[in-house]
Amino acid sequence: MRKLLNKNKYVVFKLPVKWTPQVHDSPNDLAIAEATPELIKSLFEDDPVRYKTFLAFLEIGMKGLIHYKGRQWASYAWMSCPGTPGPSHLPFVRKFGVYWIHYCRTKEEFQNQGLYKRSLVKLCEMARNENPVSEIFIDTEPDNFPSIRATQRVGFQPDSSIETLSINIPKFRFIILRKWSKNKENE
Repeated sequence: MRKLLNKNKYVVFKLPVKWTPQVHDSPNDLAIAEATPELIKSLFEDDPVRYKTFLAFLEIGMKGLIHYKGRQWASYAWMSCPGTPGPSHLPFVRKFGVYWIHYCRTKEEFQNQGLYKRSLVKLCEMARNENPVSEIFIDTEPDNFPSIRATQRVGFQPDSSIETLSINIPKFRFIILRKWSKNKENE
């Protein structure tokens, strides 16, 4: 059960404008594709929460990538784009008109194969193809060391931290306080 009040802290990373993508091959037996309603239905129709969430992401203009084999998903990663709502845990980033990578998962049996890094590279390429000088951010919890290492290996650099205080009422989540602290060297 979720607590009524939640305090969260996130470490934020930013992709440098002068970034060169590194090729990250996927295991030979896995496909990677941009999320579409048909692919989501094929992979997630037996998982009603993800199915509904991912279709809603597409409806509001977010972009997603999914690694899969047959009808089994291995990993996914999503990105909010300028003009779309921000990630649900940081909805206020919408007003900055940036790309924000979020909602990334890899099934345990597919971890340590570079899928997360490959997804990050591909999402960044998509954003930069739309806007070569786009600002691209990603956040993680401060103790998620595998995510932090992979994010930095792709080329993201530490940018800032965000703290939120939210009120959780069934079917509603309100962020009532936010503090975005930029690193001094990045200002």
